[in-house]
Amino acid sequence: VKWTMEVLCYGLSLPLDRNTVKLCVDVYTDWMMALVSQPSSTPLPISRDPNLYVQRILRHLYILFLPRSDQVSPFYMSICQQVLGSVQSLARETSVMSRETWETLLHFLLRINHIMLAPPAPAGGISDLFVVVLLDVWLLACSRCFPSRSLWQTFRQMFSSWRHQPVVVEQWSRVAAALTSRLLPQMFGPSFPHFKVPDEDSALVPANMEDERVSHTWFKFLHMFSNPVDLIRPAVSSSMSSSQDEVFEREDSQLPGIFFRAMRGVSELVNAFLGLTTATHFRDRVPSLGFSGSRGPFRDRLPPYGFSRPRSGSAPPTPVNFPSVPDALPSKSSSPPHKRQLRAEHVPKLSSTSSPPHHWMSFSPIPPSSLPLSSSAHPLRCAMDSLLHLFGSWLFDAAGTTFVSDRSCKRTDVTVISEQWAAGRAEACGTLCRIFTCKKTAENIQSIYLSRFYLILLHSLQEVCPPVAVSILLNSTCLFCCDLRGVNLLLPSFLSVLEMVLLDRYQHLSDGTGT
Repeated sequence: VKWTMEVLCYGLSLPLDRNTVKLCVDVYTDWMMALVSQPSSTPLPISRDPNLYVQRILRHLYILFLPRSDQVSPFYMSICQQVLGSVQSLARETSVMSRETWETLLHFLLRINHIMLAPPAPAGGISDLFVVVLLDVWLLACSRCFPSRSLWQTFRQMFSSWRHQPVVVEQWSRVAAALTSRLLPQMFGPSFPHFKVPDEDSALVPANMEDERVSHTWFKFLHMFSNPVDLIRPAVSSSMSSSQDEVFEREDSQLPGIFFRAMRGVSELVNAFLGLTTATHFRDRVPSLGFSGSRGPFRDRLPPYGFSRPRSGSAPPTPVNFPSVPDALPSKSSSPPHKRQLRAEHVPKLSSTSSPPHHWMSFSPIPPSSLPLSSSAHPLRCAMDSLLHLFGSWLFDAAGTTFVSDRSCKRTDVTVISEQWAAGRAEACGTLCRIFTCKKTAENIQSIYLSRFYLILLHSLQEVCPPVAVSILLNSTCLFCCDLRGVNLLLPSFLSVLEMVLLDRYQHLSDGTGT
């Protein structure tokens, strides 16, 4: 049997112009099922020790997925589908697989996915099937034989080099949502609003997975993607792979969409933890909102320094220099990653003469997840600080980022690049607004979070990027009704943007009627 396996291993490396490779795959996929059932065609040595021989078979099958010139042919794709289907069936149906075989199987799937997804070119063909099978088998392993710490680290390192592929962020969002749907009833009880996900997504998590394993798997999968902002600023990430660096060199047009999809996935998770449900009647009204960057009558009447009148329980009046933003945030000698500061030199000032009119009609509508929500947060929701500890680092970085790659600036206008990433920033800003508007009475929020939130809103409103500003306005309808300390310092910025929206809308309607 061992000699025959060596012959089959060599046969997998032959060209595809004959049926040799297909016959080798047929034999190996048949022998693999010895861990499920043992038909009469199974050799006796494999029947006696199926785990040992399945591990060797998986190592040999890896040769089939090595780069080759004819790997885009339909024949090759059908062979890959056969192997992936057999591996998925093996993981679902077996009950006698040892830990060593589980780890060999997971290593096999990681390696073939890395071959398919790590190159900078878009992964075509059946790349989505590769990712689906990997995540499905990995979740099965979490239920039956939880992967080791070193295996999780390998998965995360490889995953970071796949983030430039749209299918990766899409499948990551599906798994994160499915795990969150299982996690929330464990944390908050059955009375907490159910986080609805499609049936095919909820089926990704095995029904018999223990509660403790659900929470561990959820946390590890959540941080599998790392900070989505690294897609915008590769120079900040010390672990950026060479393949991703090549993607930035050729200015991949898919990265802004991937960034937005990642932030939308995070936004959906935040809504689930808050117990919010999404409204569905704002999409048609969003395109009618417009912006004009010119100075309006209200802005002309603003004094150089404004004072906000404190409401009961709020902070003392704070002087606000409206055209600018605070120079720095309060910092500590050793601040954790979620308390990274935004530097003032990255915050542009609003120009009253150079800013061209921004009409929302020229932008695509805000996605449904960026729109306001129809109900308030559930009383059983977690504390604000806990939610910000979990998601704050990603949201603050995404909402306040102004980084632009120097390589991109050589060939593209900075304003154009900023607008490309505006959808993801709008998602992050809207999510932050929803979090802070859900504050309970007398609930304490760390000052570092409040200061970063205020700084981001001042920056975003003065920048007057239409998708970002509209997302803030639609998700901040109750912001000034909350017991947020010092929130009144945002009033001048909000009133100025509202003035631009209303005046531009009035002008647009007047031009349309000819009056």
